[in-house]
Amino acid sequence: MADIQITQDRILAILAHQVNGDIEQFDSLPIPCGSKTSLEELEIFLHDNDNKLKLERFLASIGGATLKKPVNSILQRILADDFAVSISFSGKGKAELAFVHFDKVHHTIIRKKLKLN
Repeated sequence: MADIQITQDRILAILAHQVNGDIEQFDSLPIPCGSKTSLEELEIFLHDNDNKLKLERFLASIGGATLKKPVNSILQRILADDFAVSISFSGKGKAELAFVHFDKVHHTIIRKKLKLN
């Protein structure tokens, strides 16, 4: 399912950039994250500004009518399903991990989607 969504995102990105012919590959993005370790690696990956901008361009290809819909779609692409059940924004409840502690990741998601709406 995640492969289909990534392929769909690539198609949308190609269509968006069709005017000037620039086609960006997002294969180097270390997503989806399937563990705390891979989420930590994404956090480190985003310390590089070029990497952060690349993730922002990828996120820009994910749309929706409201802020909630694209954010949910983004999270589905960033977090593997089996890992997503063990994480919540605050880490409270049944969650083992707090997404809020991954500043670079969640700020990139929220900042980019707010710019687009």
